[in-house]
Amino acid sequence: MSWILTGFHRAGKTTFGKRLSALTNLPFFDLDAMIESKIGVSIREFVREKGDLDQLENWAISHISSMKKGGVISLGGGTILCPQKASLLGQLGIIVYLKVSFETIWARIDPLDLPTFCDPSRPKESLLNLYNQRDPIYRDRADLTLDDGK
Repeated sequence: MSWILTGFHRAGKTTFGKRLSALTNLPFFDLDAMIESKIGVSIREFVREKGDLDQLENWAISHISSMKKGGVISLGGGTILCPQKASLLGQLGIIVYLKVSFETIWARIDPLDLPTFCDPSRPKESLLNLYNQRDPIYRDRADLTLDDGK
């Protein structure tokens, strides 16, 4: 069985995932790190130049699922939004939504290094809109929600 961590950008999926991996003695898989290792550039660069990560996310999920062993899997913030990926991931284990308040997310974002999906002319507003759009999807696709309570 695997623990699959989902949530918004800067929710702490990788940090929490590494800790959970150490506590459970399960291997840790970070989809973003796997993809970056495969393509040789940052996801930010790839998205700016090529756009969609869909095929690379499919490759990473297939790679993990082919191992036939449990682990802790940290997803990219948009991975679970695809119903087909969510279904496949749900077969691998328990999907956990790391629900972190928008205030916490915003405090963790470097204004000089905004995510590619953020409108630079109105970064906080565009990020909040996306956060509010994604929250119900994360909740719906998760088997368990861990909420920071803020």
